[in-house]
Amino acid sequence: MQRGYALKSVCKKIIPSFIWDMYTRKVQKIIQQTQLMNDIFRIPAEGVYGREQPCENRDIVILEKKYDEIIICWLPIWIIGHCCTVYHYAYQKFVESIFDRKKIYVIVPDTTKLAVGQTIPNSYLYNKFTEQMPSVVAPSTAWREYIQKYPHNISVLDRYDTDNFYLSQAKLYFSGALCAPAMRLDEPSIKFSSQEEAEGQRQMDILGIERNFICIFMRDSAYYGSQESQANQIRNSSMEPFRKTAEIFFEQYDMQSVRMGAKVMLPFEPKGCIDYASKGRNEFMDSFLFSRCEFYLGNSSGIDCIARLFAKPIVGIDFPCILPIDEPCMPYHRVIFVKWYDPILERNLTLREVVRLQVSLKLRMPDCHGLDAFFKYIPEHGIIVIPSTSKEILDVAEEMHAVLRGTMIYSAEDEALQEKYKKIIYEETNQYKNITGLWGRVGVKWLRENIWFLD
Repeated sequence: MQRGYALKSVCKKIIPSFIWDMYTRKVQKIIQQTQLMNDIFRIPAEGVYGREQPCENRDIVILEKKYDEIIICWLPIWIIGHCCTVYHYAYQKFVESIFDRKKIYVIVPDTTKLAVGQTIPNSYLYNKFTEQMPSVVAPSTAWREYIQKYPHNISVLDRYDTDNFYLSQAKLYFSGALCAPAMRLDEPSIKFSSQEEAEGQRQMDILGIERNFICIFMRDSAYYGSQESQANQIRNSSMEPFRKTAEIFFEQYDMQSVRMGAKVMLPFEPKGCIDYASKGRNEFMDSFLFSRCEFYLGNSSGIDCIARLFAKPIVGIDFPCILPIDEPCMPYHRVIFVKWYDPILERNLTLREVVRLQVSLKLRMPDCHGLDAFFKYIPEHGIIVIPSTSKEILDVAEEMHAVLRGTMIYSAEDEALQEKYKKIIYEETNQYKNITGLWGRVGVKWLRENIWFLD
């Protein structure tokens, strides 16, 4: 492994950068094409067959007559965040071309990491995806035969296309040229049957959800358990700072809170809160609850991408990174950050300092995941993580509540602070092709009370 990295470093030094980039892209394209063909033509596990397809999909003659273009949604099924992100993007593209009867979107499961023991994180969602876009790998269908016979009719949409779209849009956002994505992303990409609607309501009644509600979540150490690395534990926190928000939303806004999560350490049941995560959650209700909530309030851990499937507003809490390096640059509606206290400087790091640090780590270790490099740096240099307070969480939750009801008013000073935030991100990242900021407005009170962040 070390010899490989050494050879790569030498080659990058002696070969002109544009030639090296062309070579790298060519190699990556060959690898991806080989992997895609493997995913299409291998004999897959029954779990990825998807929903039952109409009989006509078994007949190559019918497929030939119906379609002259097939878009393969190459779905990374090993991780819920990427899986939902790629599907939702593909679905919006599908909606744009819905009147083009000769074009169809289909799904091929990207099984890159299933070989190392990972499984489909949410089988219910995967099967729902295949209701809209049929699974190519279902053995009884003629999709494989069609692809083999008409390769020129095939194009691919994968996580790289999705990430590149969001990256390009975020670049425009921070430059001031764009306020919202060029493509609409507010069309829910999951539709429930009448039976599912009835079952979801029945389970909500059992849980005791009787009114409007928000979904809340904070990742804790139960997420990975004892296997979690020390560096990755930086993303873990506690639900306790959400207690005040749950109680005030119940008492003042007549709204419940529903605590989400597949694995949690401790129960959480303040007044007005339903601890769904501790009461036997299931894959179907994970989706159904997000479809009914007012908005999502919590940190980023893949679960927020389920909220995106239903075009729900998202309020990001305790974001550890300003730059979504090596992650999708998803638009957030509101966001507040953790603070990084440097004991040597005896103060919190500013926005510009954190951005420069994250960029330098990525450039210094290009083969290491950007977030991993940053999370490793923090404990090694004694930097202390300061999570959001209960007041900060309540403030940004109330801001979203007001926004949704049309009562939020921003002053000229508030808008100036947002523009300063965007300007700093732009100044520090514009020169880099594949690096940009976390797309979204920072909580208004958070910025007012942390002016030092923009120094």
